[in-house]
Amino acid sequence: MVRQTSINLTEATETQVDTLKSLGFGTFTDIVRVAVDRMARQEAEWTARRNSRITGAILDRRNARDPGWGRRVSVSEGAIDIDTRASRDPRRSRNGGEYYEWLHLFHGKTGTVYAQDCTSCELSQRDEPEAISADWDSVVSQVTELAQRYDVPVVRS
Repeated sequence: MVRQTSINLTEATETQVDTLKSLGFGTFTDIVRVAVDRMARQEAEWTARRNSRITGAILDRRNARDPGWGRRVSVSEGAIDIDTRASRDPRRSRNGGEYYEWLHLFHGKTGTVYAQDCTSCELSQRDEPEAISADWDSVVSQVTELAQRYDVPVVRS
């Protein structure tokens, strides 16, 4: 079913639409359809990545249950750290082969939420952060709910 509707455009958006039309991307309707489709696909991809990364980290934490390593999931104003591996010998946690590992979630200036695997190894290079969401509050809710479901302690700071 096709139905007609109207939207309000800023000058900048109108200029972008005119440019796309002049480059042969079709009518205004074609451009809006493609833009909405791309946004929906990106959000679906981010949701799948987010669900996989967060659930995997929470389950790693649930299964490890390392004694003496206090914080399991740490939630603060702008970041979440989910511990995924504890060092069995903290004296060797920097460069001795017994590292701490965690999933670091944070939001950038544009509001995009990123995930990054981290380690206490000083010799290791961090992977590039991976975009996983456009909504920080939904990520915080998901982490908190999964941690509670799997009985993983959450520390708020």
